[in-house]
Amino acid sequence: MSGGIAYAALFSIAAALTIAFTVGLALLGGNVELRDAFLATIDGWLPGIVGDDALLKPDLLRLSAGSGVAGAVAAGVFVWSASAFMGALGAGLRAMLDASTPRGRQLPGLVRTWAGFLGLGVALALSTVATVGATRLTAFAGQWATQTAGYVVSFLVDGATFAFVVLVVAGARPPRKDLLIGAASVAAIFGAVRFLGVGVVATSGSSNPLLAPFAVLVTLLVWINLLARVTLLVTAWVADPKVEIPLPGGNVGGAVRVGDTVRRPTGPWTPAVHDLLDHVGHAGLDSVPRVIGRDAQGREVLTYLPGSPVDLTATTPGQLRAAAAWVGRYHRAVVGFAPGTRRWRFVERDLRSGEIVCHHDSTIYNMLFDGDRLTGVIDWDVSGPGVPLDDLAILAWSGLPLYPERPDGEVLARLGVLLEGYAEGLAQEDGRVGRRRRTSWWRRLTSRGPRLEAPTARELLEHVVVRMTAATDRIAAAQDAGDEGMLNLRKVDEPARTRDQLATYRDERLPGLLARLLEAR
Repeated sequence: MSGGIAYAALFSIAAALTIAFTVGLALLGGNVELRDAFLATIDGWLPGIVGDDALLKPDLLRLSAGSGVAGAVAAGVFVWSASAFMGALGAGLRAMLDASTPRGRQLPGLVRTWAGFLGLGVALALSTVATVGATRLTAFAGQWATQTAGYVVSFLVDGATFAFVVLVVAGARPPRKDLLIGAASVAAIFGAVRFLGVGVVATSGSSNPLLAPFAVLVTLLVWINLLARVTLLVTAWVADPKVEIPLPGGNVGGAVRVGDTVRRPTGPWTPAVHDLLDHVGHAGLDSVPRVIGRDAQGREVLTYLPGSPVDLTATTPGQLRAAAAWVGRYHRAVVGFAPGTRRWRFVERDLRSGEIVCHHDSTIYNMLFDGDRLTGVIDWDVSGPGVPLDDLAILAWSGLPLYPERPDGEVLARLGVLLEGYAEGLAQEDGRVGRRRRTSWWRRLTSRGPRLEAPTARELLEHVVVRMTAATDRIAAAQDAGDEGMLNLRKVDEPARTRDQLATYRDERLPGLLARLLEAR
């Protein structure tokens, strides 16, 4: 495959260099120092090709197409010829990707090709300017410092160029850590090859009697083949398909861990959920997965969050407080979020007065902890319009909890912890207690979001019935509509199990809890 890339480069390099020189020298004007640096940069990438004593003379690499139809055709031929190399490189890079490699937005092939050339042009310009800067540095810092600066600049430009072609030309979205390691590896190898390999390649070509007349072309082919081989091998490592590990917990199913990412099935609601995650991420909300994209199987790709799910029977007051505080911070982050009419998992509509985009599954078992410290909140797929009390009610249902037989006194004590934590979260900004968000009077006046405040204990306990009734009805409706994820809940007898527990809570448990609240006044 690297041989095919080198072969394509051989036939497109003259056209590509002609375009580069026409544009580059036009921008440089009559600056001799920049022109020499430009030629030196080209020679570093393609040794022996361009120069006064090289195969191609700089003054001949000028696009001088005439006017009219003939000129337009000539320019088009140059553009088409120059695209062969980048097209072959893109095809090779994409062949290194696996079905599990996250993909970004897929651009048309021609757009990817010329975006790649534009990126190389920017890299060439940066190298040229850096070369001039390093030369002028010699007078102040000496030759050693100049050489070191040159190596550092080349390392950064090579690494950035590799990352650019992987992201744009190949259209991949590998994990950030893997991409950075790959970019650094390519930059280091390219630097070593430039320092050691050019002379070896040129000598091997000129010392062969059969190849000596074509030494420059042979050197070019071997050189590009070597660089292409390095690029493809490192890309294959960056996009290396990791072992898929099914994630424990959850009944909807389908979530797996691949390296430092999580892959989950998608649906018509996924774009709206991704917009929500992008919004809260930009707002600085902690413990939220970052959207990377989709893999070739169409699954969403999110960052993997550290931590462990809790044992429901051993949930500590500290964990409950941390969970409620996060819900408060989340509500602060989304109170101004107005996505318009969107398709969510259970509804398709705009927000109504007093509503926000709720998580809608902020149960304690969808939260990850390290001790009492919250480290992650997962399962965002049922997010959608609702009132803030909805999220707090489902947390109370699962976190106090309200469905198993726990003594009423303990439930009410934990309810107090939950409400205190939520109030703390509402008072936090970017995770810092006591620094309230400064909101202009105009924003407060025009905001469509509700006024956020902690509910009373009675309001929360009563709203649990409303919230959990709506949850079971939505699950049943989605099952009737054929939602595969919701159908998986039937394996654990949902929503029938929750409906039975809710009936017991509504008819037997709730009256006793409300009575104890009255006695405590």
